[in-house]
Order: sequence, then structure tokens, then C-alpha cells
Amino acid sequence: MRADLHTHTTCSDGKSSPLEIIERAQKEGLDVVSITDHDTVRAYSELSPTEKSPTEKSQPEKSQPEKLPTEKSPIKTRSTQKPALGQSVIGNGPLSRDIPTLIPGAEMTAKDEDLSVHLLAYGLDPQKEGVKRLMASQRTRRKQRVERIIDMLAQRGV
Repeated sequence: MRADLHTHTTCSDGKSSPLEIIERAQKEGLDVVSITDHDTVRAYSELSPTEKSPTEKSQPEKSQPEKLPTEKSPIKTRSTQKPALGQSVIGNGPLSRDIPTLIPGAEMTAKDEDLSVHLLAYGLDPQKEGVKRLMASQRTRRKQRVERIIDMLAQRGV
């Protein structure tokens, strides 16, 4: 099994859109991918059937590749049961070559006394209100940290 469980998109500090990450993973033959942007799960809302990739925009409608499933187009898995945590969450199922299994995740900053670490969280449900509130709180803390750093640099004349 080939996987990349730590990717970033333009929703945080990455250079590729969420769809470009999926297309690259598919091209490279990955079985599993997780988008783990800093303090946000916004990438998952951008992965919808109406989103067009750069290659699709220049191709005729009939040659469009298969789109990622969304809430409006049910997720296809090898079982009719709801996938368990860590199994196929978005995609055509484990080890599918058509679309890599996408495990929703995020990279969150945590602090213990003076030690700041980044934690990778997997299996998040981007639609749950608790996850949305947690990510909003994380982004607020990140913004406050940036403002403190800017103030400190200004005080030093930088």
C-alpha cells in the first residue's frame, strides 16, 4: 500500500489546490492520501463534483475524469455499511486505483508549557460542528500568535 498522510493545500501553506493533491496522488498510484492543512478542514468542502481541475477546464465535457463523491453523490465503498474510522471515508474504497482513499485530517498546533508541537489528527468529520469550532479556535490562536510576533519584531525595529 502506498500512502501520503501529510499533505498541505492552498487552504493553509501548500502550493496545490485540494483537487490537485488528489489528482497527483492518483497519478502517482497512491492508495491512500490525507490532506492535513494547518488548523483547517476547508479543503474537504472544496472537493465537490462541481470543482473543475486545471486539466478539465481545457478539455471537452465528455472527457472529464470521474469526480470525487460528496454528500449529494453517495460514497461508494466495497461495503454498504458506513465506513469505520480509518477506512475509506471518501473515495472508491481501500486500495482503489481509480480514486485514492481520502482520510480527512488536519495538522493542529498544541502547546504544553513552553513546548509547541504540531499534531496530526485523522478521521475528522469536516461537517461536524465540533470540528468546525475546534478549527476556528485553532485559527484564532494562530492569528493571535502572528500578531504577537509582528508586535515583537516592530518593537525591535525590524
